Amino acid sequence: MVDKGTSARKLFMVAVSGMVCALVVFANATAFWQVLLAGVLFLAMGNAAIPQVMTVARQWAGRQQNIDITSFNSRLRAAISFAWVGGPPLGYLLAAGGEFSRSFYFAAVCALVALIFAFKFIPDYSAKKSQNGREPAAAASLSFCCWA
Repeated sequence: MVDKGTSARKLFMVAVSGMVCALVVFANATAFWQVLLAGVLFLAMGNAAIPQVMTVARQWAGRQQNIDITSFNSRLRAAISFAWVGGPPLGYLLAAGGEFSRSFYFAAVCALVALIFAFKFIPDYSAKKSQNGREPAAAASLSFCCWA
């Protein structure tokens, strides 16, 4: 959608909103169907947040003068990897210290902070739609599949 001109910032904010909804439902769920529904509807939408963060960051870095894009991208990926390594132990620590729902509420508050930060501080860069009149590229061949 970003390649077609939709704002990556807005998509990030929608994804984080889905994550907040999922986390609040998870914290208050009393039945499995509630968790399942929240996971399918909201958490699936929230999973788009990390790719959108990378898109927004790349758009910002591309407009800066003194940033080595390769180094910036490597550091961004390292930070996201660190979050994947450090996040689960933090969640278990929060859950072990009291109610299990506390970890979901804490994550929801963190997501709300990210949403507010995105709204207030992240510039809105929209991709320019292609106006060069070229035809769209042909579909990729599926010759790598054993059944194609």
